[in-house]
Amino acid sequence: MSTKALMEEALERLLKGEGENVPSTAKLSMEKLTIEAGVASGAPYYKAYEEWRKDAAKKMRAYNAGERKDGPVRATTGSELKDMKEARDKQKELKEGYKEDYEAEKARTTNLYRQLGEAEYALYETQVKLAELEQLFETVTGNKPDDYPKQQTEVAMLPRNLQLVSKD
Repeated sequence: MSTKALMEEALERLLKGEGENVPSTAKLSMEKLTIEAGVASGAPYYKAYEEWRKDAAKKMRAYNAGERKDGPVRATTGSELKDMKEARDKQKELKEGYKEDYEAEKARTTNLYRQLGEAEYALYETQVKLAELEQLFETVTGNKPDDYPKQQTEVAMLPRNLQLVSKD
């Protein structure tokens, strides 16, 4: 089938509102025509199709303006328009809500990473201080803290209030 025949069939389908690849609510254009026909985007602009292209453009302009031979263009009713606007507004609210949630979670994540960094740095400082104390302990005692002999853990003398209780 020739390119021109494909475009002619596609134009007829589009003008009837029965497009296979283009929705019937779409505004008609040469681009939509080439999509519907399945031909290259430059096909209608070949010199051999110049007269046909002008005629097709005129028909598409009339279709887009609502002047159809087979009846009026289906107009959107007020209730359908209201429903579409409500759906659009609801989608917009959802999008804004999701964006707020995303921003809140992003801030929370940033805060958690900041806290993690602070905790890791505090741990690092503590490890450095511990290493310094172990070094000082080794210098003073000559032993490492783990090797230092354990001292007696028994209490030599009970505190005063426990001495009174234990005599009974």
